[in-house]
Amino acid sequence: LENMAAEAVKRDGRLARFPLGDKNKEVISHRFLLSKITDLIEEHISAIS
Repeated sequence: LENMAAEAVKRDGRLARFPLGDKNKEVISHRFLLSKITDLIEEHISAIS
């Protein structure tokens, strides 16, 4: 995520707008973000149920 954030600062501020040089780190970062977003969605669904 730190690499993605550093790239975002250099460009337009958005994460994952351009591919990173290290594809493996990029995939790991995307999977991490997806897991966090999934957790937030599940928490939200539980809260409104």
